[in-house]
Amino acid sequence: MYVEASKYVLLGDNAYAHAQTLLCGTLVLVAVFGRARGMSLFVFHPIFMNFMVMFMTEGLIVYRNTFAYNALHSIMQFDAKTKYRNLHTGMQVVATAFGALGALFIAANKIQNGKSIMPMSIHSILGTLALVGIITQVLVGFRKRHMIRLNEEMGVAVGPTYRWHGKLGLVTYDLCALSMLTGMLSYLPYTLPNLLVMVTTILTWFITMTHAVLKMRPADDSNSLSASV
Repeated sequence: MYVEASKYVLLGDNAYAHAQTLLCGTLVLVAVFGRARGMSLFVFHPIFMNFMVMFMTEGLIVYRNTFAYNALHSIMQFDAKTKYRNLHTGMQVVATAFGALGALFIAANKIQNGKSIMPMSIHSILGTLALVGIITQVLVGFRKRHMIRLNEEMGVAVGPTYRWHGKLGLVTYDLCALSMLTGMLSYLPYTLPNLLVMVTTILTWFITMTHAVLKMRPADDSNSLSASV
């Protein structure tokens, strides 16, 4: 069931959710560099995975928080629904690219140290499942865009639009968040600053899922779309 967003600050069409994502990503980077105290193949793994989750977060909330759309729609082409789709797709493609880089660097680090690249720990298993979900989402997402465009051009449903794509995206995001947290627990020292970083990560996940589960998509509201163009 959707709720009236104006009653809740966390659900408002404002910069709060985006600022929270930026804050979380920045704190994670500070924590990683504070622990590593230098650069290595391994360090690039949490760095790129952090950027992956940041862009994935933005890609998830763009449909339900019009702040980014309102800031960018004037320089974009096509109608409002297509602009929302392009913002979502663009952010998720960038997230996927960062995820691929993160996976490559951790694989290279393991090979360099003579370790197996097969997932053994809880963190690596969750991360592998998340990457499988991301690859599936990218492939299905582009197929979904094609079918939606084809259905709109034909004026009749000529094929599936993969409505489960959104739900699988939320599950994949959950896996990414769990993988990120388990990675922090295994890599970062148990200190108060690092604990605050983990709490901030959980809060970011909560805000994102709150948007996704409780808030109506402006892209589905014709009145909202016409008012925002």
